[in-house]
Amino acid sequence: MTYAPAILRTKGNTTYEVVADTGSLSVMEQMLEEIQGLRMDMAQQDGVSVIDGCGSLRRATVNSTGALSVGPPKFDETATAALAVDDQAYNFFSPRASLQFVITGVLAYATRAVNNATDTNISIFESDQPTSATSTKDLMVFGMGSLTNLQLVPLNLLVNPGVYVNGSTDDNTIHMTIMGYYIDLVN
Repeated sequence: MTYAPAILRTKGNTTYEVVADTGSLSVMEQMLEEIQGLRMDMAQQDGVSVIDGCGSLRRATVNSTGALSVGPPKFDETATAALAVDDQAYNFFSPRASLQFVITGVLAYATRAVNNATDTNISIFESDQPTSATSTKDLMVFGMGSLTNLQLVPLNLLVNPGVYVNGSTDDNTIHMTIMGYYIDLVN
C-alpha cells in the first residue's frame, strides 16, 4: 500500500491548511507541475538577480547559461560641470529614447567664492529643456559653505523618462559631478 504524505500550506505564523492528504496524489502532481513550470519560466529569463538591501547596488546575477556575476547592474556614466553663473541651468544628462536615468551619486565642491554668510542653494532637478532653469521636479536641493565638499553615494534615484537632469546654484562657483546609468523604461 502506498501513502501520499499530507501537504500543509502556511496560512499564518501558526496555522496551516491541508492542501492534500493521503490518497490525493492528483493534487500533489498538480503542485509539482506548477513548480516545474515556475522553474522553466525562471530558466528562460536571462539575468535573474538578487540585489542587496543596503543600497550599494551590488547584485548577484545568474544568466541563462548558469554563469554567476556579482557587481553593479551597469557601469556609471559621469557628467561634471562648474556651476559658475548664478541661477543658470547646467545640463548633466539628456533623455534617451525608451530609457530612464538612475542617479547613483553626487559629488560637489564649493570654491572660495561661495559666501559663508548667506544660504547657498544648489539644486538638481528635472527639466523639459537642457538650458532651462525651470524645474518640473526637484530631485534634491542642498546648501554648501565656502571650501566644502559633498559626497552623496550611494544613491538610487529614478529620474522620470523624457526629461533632462539639470543643476543650478544661486552662489557660484560649485563644481559638481553626477553619476548614474540608463535603464530600460520602467512601466
